Amino acid sequence: MATVTQKERILQLLSDGDYHSTLELHAICWRYGARLWDLRQEGHALEKRRTADPAIEEWRLLGVPESPGSRWKVGPGTARHRLDRGRRPARPCASGSARVGQPVPAEDITATQGRLL
Repeated sequence: MATVTQKERILQLLSDGDYHSTLELHAICWRYGARLWDLRQEGHALEKRRTADPAIEEWRLLGVPESPGSRWKVGPGTARHRLDRGRRPARPCASGSARVGQPVPAEDITATQGRLL
């Protein structure tokens, strides 16, 4: 008898395309966030939305990878425009510089040095 992994159980739950609360995911796996990260790394497109309760979020599966090397396949009723964008570009933070890990132009560095002293 084959053992079903936590990741497979979460994927099975999300495969209906409906939103599922973190309470449902927590019933499957205490570290559901790590399993969702694993699914995203495999190319599954997931969407999260907030609920009225700030402690609870809802997740749904938007698409599955077509093949091991591809990002995902768009299914009926999915948000195609969001899937086609791929990775989001870095957004400027409050100071106007890029996020961590993104190159910062030299003029931004010199402009902020005066504020840091």
